[in-house]
Amino acid sequence: ALPICSLSTGSKIFFIKTNSNETLISLREKIASKMKCNLDVLQVYYGDKMLLRKQDYVLLHQLNFTNNTFVSAKSGSTFFTQSKKDQGSFSAPARRRLALEYETQYPSVLMREDPDLFTRLYKFSELNHSSISSRVRNLLLLLPDDPAVVESVDSISSSSDSVEILSKLFTYDDTAVSAFKTLYNLEVLASRLLPTSEGISPEVSSAFKCDFLSANGHRWIIDILKGVSTPSSVSPEIRQTCTMIALRIASHLLCGPEPKAVPEESTALASATESMDSVDFDPSTCPVVTMDDREFVSTVTCVKDVAWVAASGRFSQKEEEGDGDKEEKGENDIESDIAVTALELFVSCFEMRSQSIIVFFELARMNESIIDFLVKSPSKKVREGAVKQFYRIAEINSPIKNKDLGSESPLAKRQRTNGEMTSRKFLLHCLVSAPLPLWSLAGTIRGPNKKTLEQCAEYFDLRCKLLRNLSNEEQVYLGVKPVEMLKNESTGSTSQSRNQTIASKLF
Repeated sequence: ALPICSLSTGSKIFFIKTNSNETLISLREKIASKMKCNLDVLQVYYGDKMLLRKQDYVLLHQLNFTNNTFVSAKSGSTFFTQSKKDQGSFSAPARRRLALEYETQYPSVLMREDPDLFTRLYKFSELNHSSISSRVRNLLLLLPDDPAVVESVDSISSSSDSVEILSKLFTYDDTAVSAFKTLYNLEVLASRLLPTSEGISPEVSSAFKCDFLSANGHRWIIDILKGVSTPSSVSPEIRQTCTMIALRIASHLLCGPEPKAVPEESTALASATESMDSVDFDPSTCPVVTMDDREFVSTVTCVKDVAWVAASGRFSQKEEEGDGDKEEKGENDIESDIAVTALELFVSCFEMRSQSIIVFFELARMNESIIDFLVKSPSKKVREGAVKQFYRIAEINSPIKNKDLGSESPLAKRQRTNGEMTSRKFLLHCLVSAPLPLWSLAGTIRGPNKKTLEQCAEYFDLRCKLLRNLSNEEQVYLGVKPVEMLKNESTGSTSQSRNQTIASKLF
């Protein structure tokens, strides 16, 4: 897990990316770096309690840190004082040596000396009991990584039979045992590909990434995403966590490291580790750029489907349930994060490979999924994220001639000129032609239509952004009729079925 800590320093709020297996002293050092203050005069508060120095080598998840944990910090010369002689003994290298000495005495390290420990824990997970699996997983988080798994992951770089190793580590099926072990193996892999500042060096991580890609490891990660996005008997928690980690790994492998946030105070998240920025990165070598067309279509289809499933809340759907049997659920934070992350990766693939934008036009059920993201998702976070990501893809300026579109494409059938189709025009056509009950004259609307009206603000937000500066020719080309749209909106805004606040904003 990679919890994000919100740090309040009185006048500013920062976001710090950490690992749940990091120690408190590691978090202190990151906060001190952000505040540009001496570590020894830093006070960190979690809730209304100050985190004490004796807790410095306790792991963050042992302190109940979760995603979006809020902490506050302040510095003061009166908090901790020591002589210059004493300060030398508490330098960063000295603290790390002291931490290593303490670590050898941790119960978790002593337990790992038992060669059968992990075998027994895996057998407990085979009982397929949710509470037992949860306890086993919590215990595994407290232990150092399974030496056998670490050895297998590391051997990908040197073994001539990497396919067999990858098959053993990352073959996912619909059994609870497979999902449990796949999740654990993904976490070990993430520690190699996405190290924290105290993990392996960026150079070693970069070399491992090259070896992993050479072994076509990214294809195994995509296969995992295909497996976890379908209804199964595996617990939703395991599937959701597995999906989130696989998405982060896939994004790093396919599109490279996440760009560093600018400015630093903004709410955009930095990359998994700032030290990774020191490694040279050439976008033209990314798999999403170099893979063939068939693999690219398969990859973006998989990522789109993961985002779609999460946006609609179907990760909690059981294998035996049909779409008609599934009760409508409210917003789920984890599924919302998955949907936004997957949709961001989906758009990034087209940004890096703009020459393949025609794939976006012709993906199966693309029109339907766009409307579901913007209107039908129960999560406001997903709907707002969809506006941002689809506007990104609308900015991709890679026009497609009509003759390049398949003859059976609805767009090709609709067009009567030799103009050019762009992602912006495609999105506008999708939004304008969507059969949505947004201008009903009925006095009262119930059921799904009422829900659509309550969640239509993001749909109109994107539609307004795309309609700006549209030429007359483009309006005719797309069937956009401003006079008719104004008339519909004027009529709809006076209907009792419309929320008056939203209606006035849209008009």
